[in-house]
Amino acid sequence: MSRRESGLLFKVWEGLRDLVYPPVCAVCGSPEENFLCSSCMEQLEKIHEPCCLWCGAPASAPVADCYECRNRDFFFEKARAYGLYEGKLGEMIKKFKFKGVRDLHPVLASFIHQTYQEFFGNEKFDFLEFVPLSKKRLRERGFNQSELLARSLSLRTGIPLSGALVKTRETGDQARVGNYGEREGNVKDAFALKDRGVMRGKSILLIDDVYTTGATVNECAAALKRGGAYRVCVLTLARSVKNGPQEPGRKVGNIEIAGVPFSKI
Repeated sequence: MSRRESGLLFKVWEGLRDLVYPPVCAVCGSPEENFLCSSCMEQLEKIHEPCCLWCGAPASAPVADCYECRNRDFFFEKARAYGLYEGKLGEMIKKFKFKGVRDLHPVLASFIHQTYQEFFGNEKFDFLEFVPLSKKRLRERGFNQSELLARSLSLRTGIPLSGALVKTRETGDQARVGNYGEREGNVKDAFALKDRGVMRGKSILLIDDVYTTGATVNECAAALKRGGAYRVCVLTLARSVKNGPQEPGRKVGNIEIAGVPFSKI
């Protein structure tokens, strides 16, 4: 099926769904055609350019390596996110991820698609990949939120979904781990490919829900690169800037930034 045909099929499916289940705002419950009312939409802290060209952190001017990226070995070429992991967006992701509120999936999937169009629309990818869960975590949660988002993006864009990454061991909850070094150690060598040959010479767009320090997506990117992928980019719903101060005196959303300045291009 071509990408155009895939996109048309998705639109037909959306129309049938809306006939059976008339949409309401997924956050406050008010009637709304697009699953999110204007009031809740206005409260989202969307990330716009300029940003760090590598990790996508908000900035007042384009930068090559921000405080979070400096002196780190990242295996992905660039990462971008829809918005900040706070406020309404943070609330939506937590409800979707931890409470299984599936009604949030359509609007979150639309955010992923918007961000793809904005930052990656002119780039070619051979596969979409998603950050896998361990078998235990998948049983507990009942679904992988990153896989659902990746499947929706695949339907909208026609880019094949891979699913070649697997999690090889249990890890501690990243949300309970502190700085980048601790998070990096927590997920070290925790991901591998089912078939290393399938990624040889391929360009991959890796999907996850939240970018905090980048440790998880970086370890996934490392596994993809070991399998022969020549390029890996990262697309997430949200990112946190609380763990890596960006630029002294600047306020991003409700976060007062204080730390080492960006190095300008």
